[in-house]
Amino acid sequence: MKIKKTIKIAVVTMAFFLALFLFSVLLNQDNVSMTMEMAEATYPTVSIRNQLHIINRMQGYASPMDPSYMRESITPLEEGRSVSLYVDKYNSQVEGLAYEIRSIDGERLIESTELVDYVETRDYITTTFSIKDLIEENQEYTMVILLTLDSGEIIRYYTRIIQAYDFKAKEKLNFVYDFSEKTFAEAPSNEDIITYLESDSTGDNTNYQHVNIHSSFDQITWGDLEVVQESEPIAVIEEIASTTATIRLEYMVSLEEGRDTHYYNVTERFRIRSGTERMYLLEYDRYMNQMFFEEDHAFYGNKIVLGIADSDISLIESDDGNIFAFIKEGNLYVCNITDNKFARVFSFYDKDNFDWRTRNQEHDIKVLNIDETGNVVFMVYGYMNRGVHEGEVGVLVYAYDGVLNTVEELLFIPYDKTYEMLEVNVDKLAYLNQKGNFYVYLDGTIFCINLETGEYEELVSGVTEHTFKVSENNSMIVWQEGNNAYKSKEMFMMSLEKESRARISAEENECVMPLGFMGDDLVYGIATMEDIYTDSMGNTTFPMYVVHIRNQMGGILKTYSEEGRYVTGCEIQDNMITLIQVKRDNDGIGFEDTASGTILNNEVEAEGKNSIEIVATESYKKIVQIVLRSELDDDAIKFMAPQEVLYEGDRRVNIDIAPQENVYYVYAYGRIVGVYPNPGAAIRDAYANSGSVINADGDYVWIKGNLSTRNQIMKITGTKMDEETSSLAVCLETILSYEGYSRDVQSLLDKGYNAVEIMEDAMPEAEILELQGCSLDSVLYYVNQDIPVLFIGDDGEAVLLVGFNELNTVWMNPENGRVYKVGMNDSKEFFEENGNNFIAYLRAEE
Repeated sequence: MKIKKTIKIAVVTMAFFLALFLFSVLLNQDNVSMTMEMAEATYPTVSIRNQLHIINRMQGYASPMDPSYMRESITPLEEGRSVSLYVDKYNSQVEGLAYEIRSIDGERLIESTELVDYVETRDYITTTFSIKDLIEENQEYTMVILLTLDSGEIIRYYTRIIQAYDFKAKEKLNFVYDFSEKTFAEAPSNEDIITYLESDSTGDNTNYQHVNIHSSFDQITWGDLEVVQESEPIAVIEEIASTTATIRLEYMVSLEEGRDTHYYNVTERFRIRSGTERMYLLEYDRYMNQMFFEEDHAFYGNKIVLGIADSDISLIESDDGNIFAFIKEGNLYVCNITDNKFARVFSFYDKDNFDWRTRNQEHDIKVLNIDETGNVVFMVYGYMNRGVHEGEVGVLVYAYDGVLNTVEELLFIPYDKTYEMLEVNVDKLAYLNQKGNFYVYLDGTIFCINLETGEYEELVSGVTEHTFKVSENNSMIVWQEGNNAYKSKEMFMMSLEKESRARISAEENECVMPLGFMGDDLVYGIATMEDIYTDSMGNTTFPMYVVHIRNQMGGILKTYSEEGRYVTGCEIQDNMITLIQVKRDNDGIGFEDTASGTILNNEVEAEGKNSIEIVATESYKKIVQIVLRSELDDDAIKFMAPQEVLYEGDRRVNIDIAPQENVYYVYAYGRIVGVYPNPGAAIRDAYANSGSVINADGDYVWIKGNLSTRNQIMKITGTKMDEETSSLAVCLETILSYEGYSRDVQSLLDKGYNAVEIMEDAMPEAEILELQGCSLDSVLYYVNQDIPVLFIGDDGEAVLLVGFNELNTVWMNPENGRVYKVGMNDSKEFFEENGNNFIAYLRAEE
């Protein structure tokens, strides 16, 4: 017993000293705190099975998200409201599977069901279930899939669903998959795709990075590139209607180059329309971007070859240019030219972590600061593919130590909406000053967070595109006081670096408006209150009689004013300001467009010491590379793989973000391409980009292409105006009566109320849409939904649009009291000549 006891003591003692030794090694690794590699991805993925295809692959979220903005995909239900799921477990242990059906804004829970009947193997789970008969046809809902892991963690997956069996989803998917497959096929089996192309001189056949419907057949079929598909294409249905659909395909290809294999992310996007006999390809784009691996012989003297890639690459350098950082395919790289070092500072994927979860591009990176020692402060924003914050969306601020080769988390701000929503926010403002205060714009509020203490404050809230401007480097901002951009008497200009602000006030009978920044200098204008004009639709013209350029110290650098000309906006590019101008119209009340003016800045911004260039090659056509200020020693480059610093406590800062109202999002090309405070501007953008418009509640405001060949609101009949009742009053009373309301409209007009105010008061549950400048084609969307559209001419006279077919529109004209057809071209000409001043509305969801 004594011998055994001695041995036991010796073993315990050895184990203690071994543990102590290992802890000491970890503690002193790289002379910093304990470090580790980023944790591997652990979440399963969930997809929809649609016959032969896996579609709408979903990433998992660690906490509940705001369903109004979860618009990544839409799943048309099968017959009997059936859904088939495919869960790729990725070695996770799934203990439970359930789903919820919610209203599109997430406020109403319609169904919550636990699934017990499913097939499970070592690698995946499959199940088919039918949603209860509690949903309406042709109405979108949010479906949330809930997976419970053996750890007890509940992971959520989001897709929209719609019960619409006539949408021909299978046929549309089959077309997309067949077209994509034939781009890889040999002639002549692939030649039938020529039918769908619109090859012409506008197509760029010199670059494989982006091809479209106007590219040549040879370019679309990969030319001389011997590409190999490395993954099966996965379709994502972004939008679908009875005849049209927008579908995205995602997959990976490879190319052999000598002893290296280069991998590329490929995205194909189709906008299609189903006809009576065949499918029509309305738009087609394919994007190809090489994934950069530094060890794959990419360095040649003073060049770093990035290959077939988007040339819009963010490159940030230190003042002397010896240290620079660049962002490529969601990764951050830092190059130290002097020390011949190259570091992959941040990346969710590498050659050991290379599945779809890690390659997912729902995030981006912005460098906040870089210095001559190689230290970089940067933020990662969006969906976190793996690591401590796996499955979360938010803003993550890191510090890279170029000497110790470590990365340390400084701050994490969680966000309950998608990467696309976060992107449009932080793209407006994200700035870190030398004091360690981080300024960021989130949902209409500018926050200041101290990185050391984690304390935050609201700098200003309720700011919009009209009331808030920021300089290109984000160091200067300006905002108006008050919520009305056209009635502001003062604004504040602030240097975020110096944290000093200056008040800019207008005179007693004037108002002031910011226009933007040229460098760090503010461009703003002043209008007299008596010149500010609001028309019968409620649209306001803010005619500025003078424009000033003001520096940080308060000095006026330049002033622009021209007799009889007023500025309503401007475009600032490089060293030139283009002023959008108007003049008084013939009656002297309103305004009309006139020639633009310009202001030049003689200071030219210095160019960087390292640069991006595009070069033509024989094999790959155009490729992208970085030109360095001096050469690297190709054979002696030290490739660095930073470790993450472990830390005690939590760097999370939970910010209470108030929801925004009266905001409209334009979705196109699978992302948000614009955010607007009014629906008219949003629809104009969506029309130009073949997209859709969504309001703050997640409801559709407008969709391009979702139009029947004919429709007429038969309940609306002709009513004639008289001496006491204007045509506008007749039109408004007709709309209100049609929707079940009654008002003495003429008396309200006589009291000074405009059409929008009257409709908002009479129909409080509806959303009134001012559509000034929208085309006739776009406003027919509402007539197609049995919503009459009000048109108000420049002279104040009004008609109602109540129908259309392929050749005509149908008007209700109070001037003659008739409902009649007007040729489509004549209608367009009339409305355009009279300002395209339309008003429509959305009914409240039942």
